[in-house]
Amino acid sequence: MAAGSIQERPLREMTAPGVHDVVVAQLPPPPARVLDLGSGEGALATRLTQLGYVVVACDLNPARMANFGALRLTLEGEMPFHSGVFDIVLLVEVIEHVDDPAAVLRRAIRTLRPGGTIVVTTPNIQNFLARAHFLRGGLYGRWFQSEDLARSRRVRGSDHISPIHPTSLLRMLSEAGATVVAVSTNRQLRIRQVNSIFSILAKLIQVFGAAFMTPKEPILLFGEIIIMRALKAGTR
Repeated sequence: MAAGSIQERPLREMTAPGVHDVVVAQLPPPPARVLDLGSGEGALATRLTQLGYVVVACDLNPARMANFGALRLTLEGEMPFHSGVFDIVLLVEVIEHVDDPAAVLRRAIRTLRPGGTIVVTTPNIQNFLARAHFLRGGLYGRWFQSEDLARSRRVRGSDHISPIHPTSLLRMLSEAGATVVAVSTNRQLRIRQVNSIFSILAKLIQVFGAAFMTPKEPILLFGEIIIMRALKAGTR
């Protein structure tokens, strides 16, 4: 680095650990045309571009990606793209921020070509820890705070306002014309320190309660973030 120059700060992924790695591993190989909705600082869009994908990045605040040339998009209305122009659409840690997730999914899938891939991620409100938080306070832990649900933070787009059950997400994708072909997670949660009344409750649910919970799939019972990959109906 030259003397007097300033080293650029690495782009924040703005997701839970490991989410981007799992998303990238599930994508069809490049070259492919990707629509990245809710790109944040552009970490995923930049990574995909470096891998050889052609990426159109969109965000409510595109100034955070000044070097990438992102488009400003609110997701609250029709998207400014023709139908069937993208091979891949990504909604990574986005769908919980919108008022009408089903409508956003329908509009996103419209831009996909037949047989194209959509990947959607969202906090898993079905895991044992989210259930423990709900049992205690009626919310789902750190991903859904009362300030978010009330939109009292006054920072548009930053709130987690739509907790989505995995079964509901599967249904929304299906009704929008896509078939879910894979459900995965970034990591499985465990209570490692028991140092409060809540951590004792959560540990008891993890060890004993999970055996009686349904569904039995470890991804749903222990996964932190739900990652669904679906294919749009039809063939190319």
